[in-house]
Amino acid sequence: MNEQKQSFKTILILNAVIMLIYSSTVRWHIFMSTNRLLVVIAVYALMLIVLPFVAYKSKHVAQVVVSAYHTCRDSIRRTIHNWKKIVRVIIIFVLTALIDIVGVKMYEFVTKQTVNLMIIYLVIGLSYLAVTVFLLRKELAQKPEKLFFCCSMIIGTTLIAASPNVNGLTWDDDTHYLRVESIANFADEAGYRADDLLMQDYAAVALEHAHYTSAERVTFDQQLNESFARRETGILRSDCGIYSICYIHEAAAVVLGRALHLPFTWIWSFAKFCNLLLYSCIVVLAMKKLQYGKIFAASMSLIPTMVYMAGNYSYDPWIAGFMMYGFCYFFHFLQNRDQKIKKKDIFLMLGAFILGILPKAIYFVIMFPLFLMPKMTFETKKEHRKYLFWLLMTGLFLAATFVVPMVFHGAGSGDTRGGTDVNSTAQIQYILANPGTFLSMMINFLGMYLSPLNAGEFTTKFAYFGDGFFARQLPIVLLFIVAILDRNGVKNKDFPVIFVTIISFLVTVFLVAMALYIMFTPVGYNTVLGCQYRYLIPLLFPLMYMIFPDVTKNKINKAWFNSVPMLLMSVIFLVNTMGLVANYY
Repeated sequence: MNEQKQSFKTILILNAVIMLIYSSTVRWHIFMSTNRLLVVIAVYALMLIVLPFVAYKSKHVAQVVVSAYHTCRDSIRRTIHNWKKIVRVIIIFVLTALIDIVGVKMYEFVTKQTVNLMIIYLVIGLSYLAVTVFLLRKELAQKPEKLFFCCSMIIGTTLIAASPNVNGLTWDDDTHYLRVESIANFADEAGYRADDLLMQDYAAVALEHAHYTSAERVTFDQQLNESFARRETGILRSDCGIYSICYIHEAAAVVLGRALHLPFTWIWSFAKFCNLLLYSCIVVLAMKKLQYGKIFAASMSLIPTMVYMAGNYSYDPWIAGFMMYGFCYFFHFLQNRDQKIKKKDIFLMLGAFILGILPKAIYFVIMFPLFLMPKMTFETKKEHRKYLFWLLMTGLFLAATFVVPMVFHGAGSGDTRGGTDVNSTAQIQYILANPGTFLSMMINFLGMYLSPLNAGEFTTKFAYFGDGFFARQLPIVLLFIVAILDRNGVKNKDFPVIFVTIISFLVTVFLVAMALYIMFTPVGYNTVLGCQYRYLIPLLFPLMYMIFPDVTKNKINKAWFNSVPMLLMSVIFLVNTMGLVANYY
């Protein structure tokens, strides 16, 4: 009972703080619409009454809450206890940046040439990577997840700091930001004009921001900040749906930034930073589940294109991160067949897949290998049957999120961005009337789409920044090498699970392509439009993990093997992105 009381007290205080921060950012109006007011009241009741009540009455919920509380408390205590070490590390990084800046200025003085600002960011980023490896040199062999976290945050934060405060940097970032804004403006009767200015700028220059000078960018940033400081109202947007769950963390960052009265451009970057932070933390937790395969997971997560999206408004990192966590949970039990799975493990594993796949539910087919979880992993046959039941329910739920709307509302007219000839209903009729032609076209398309020769399209493709110019083929080569070598020499997979994984991958890719053929491609067209290569990234981790043998005995020095792939991916990212951002200044 004491545990439940502590849980009740903890969640009540946390919810009160959250609602206080949120309430301070909402511009309340006397004539708030009835529907919006009812939703606000419902959310307050959920946060301040329902959740505390459940935490007080449920023993299992209480245990989770108390465990999370103790973890946070212990982390804070360790931070306070090690404050001298933390301050010392901060000083080291500050001095490193100062030395880099002084060095660049000396170079400018000697050569009489002006160094692009992005070169300074590049030098500082590379220096930070070197300093990080030095500071973690004693932990590289045993805790590579620390190096991954540092690499991801260093290169991602460098991108965020270097990028101009505009939309049109990555795929559909205007849409992603508007969805973040709609959540952050929840219960508000009006949006912010600063957001409208951002959208107008995006539309006016049609993704071509290169004509802005550095001085013009400063002026534009000042205009955004002044408008936001005056709380000028704009257009309220409410484009929310079941997929919006993947924007919660970014919206929370926006709300917190507004509560702290930060400038608009700071909030803009802070939300990106939180997207990067969440992605990095999820991958760290995923890596900790594995006995081997950690470096492969880290290398896959540091694919430059993926980190680029993590440093912008995008839901791809959310999808890739949670799917990787779910698969690492599954691989954990393949690697530890004597270990028994618990209810908490099933909840976390399936919960990760629900969170990860919900924004793009067509990925649900990739979960099929989970049906082959070893029977010895379960205490009883009954527990195994329960697991299969909940796995089936998870898959059906995810499938229903896009099948049910189509059944009740039809296929619709499709995405108008695909052109005037797009018509989903007519496209389905065309496929049914010409199945042979359709399958022949799909086979040809998928042969090209899955070719390793096109790997640069999902490893060093930086959306509207452009294509990478440095070491474009190296990331895929690294992934193949690490996938082969990151093993422990003991066989943990059998043929059925490998076969099902391959089939699930191919079926998922086929469904993704077919969906885009129906929704985005003109009727009867001879290829698939809009099927971007980045859609492959979340699917490659389980595929490559499964198809390479376990029996490789890696005798390379562990510290070197654990660090070199991650550092190479990070260097490729920095050189490419800073070179491309330089075109914007």
